[in-house]
Amino acid sequence: MNLERSKVQENLPKKGFVEQDDRKHIFYHLYHEGKKTHIRTHVSHGSKYKTLGDDLVSKMAKQCKLTAKNFRGLAECTVSQEDYVKLLKEAGEV
Repeated sequence: MNLERSKVQENLPKKGFVEQDDRKHIFYHLYHEGKKTHIRTHVSHGSKYKTLGDDLVSKMAKQCKLTAKNFRGLAECTVSQEDYVKLLKEAGEV
């Protein structure tokens, strides 16, 4: 199932990610309690990446230390920032 890039770009900043625009990619770094963490992901500016297929969703999920299902929830706002931080704490990531 595809995921709209625009949803990712709109909702990751709501979950604690800070956007940094580059010429080729848009990078997202997670900040927790005011500090930059090691968790980051990116999306391409390319027009062929307006929708993200399962392979890209899986890669982004891994970068964000989530399952693909939870990443989709994060991007579609069914997983809150608090839930995400809780998952990260349980995994020892933050």
